[in-house]
Amino acid sequence: MKYLKLLMLTLVLASSSFCKSHQEDTSSLLLALAGAQTADGKNSLVVFDTTDGISYTGKCYDTFTAGGASGPAISPTAYFNIVLGGSAANNDFHKQNTSSSTCASGTSNLGFTGGGIPAIGSDFAFKVYYCDPNYSACKQAQWRAAGFP
Repeated sequence: MKYLKLLMLTLVLASSSFCKSHQEDTSSLLLALAGAQTADGKNSLVVFDTTDGISYTGKCYDTFTAGGASGPAISPTAYFNIVLGGSAANNDFHKQNTSSSTCASGTSNLGFTGGGIPAIGSDFAFKVYYCDPNYSACKQAQWRAAGFP
């Protein structure tokens, strides 16, 4: 019983130090994002998946802020490179990339439908748009922006 209590105390202390470390890592990440602004003309981030090279499922993100909806604006490129790890996750079936176009419908935009669903968390906020074969078919310009041919 004595060892069980000691083990429980050790687990509690370890998990609380992990939480503190995680909070510090998140704070550091937010500071890095706010300081990593790039004037590269990128306005959105597109993420697409395919299983057959014919049909695609995609998401487009724009209007990024750090620290929630009222935090400072961050660039799609900073979010892409620091949070998502850049293009390291790209393969034949998954592509993610930044785009100079915005997500919403319009003549110079990627043409995602809808108003963009606000996704607000404690660390980041952004608008996200969706396309898939069952909801709103993805357009060639959209999956090409992610890097598919």
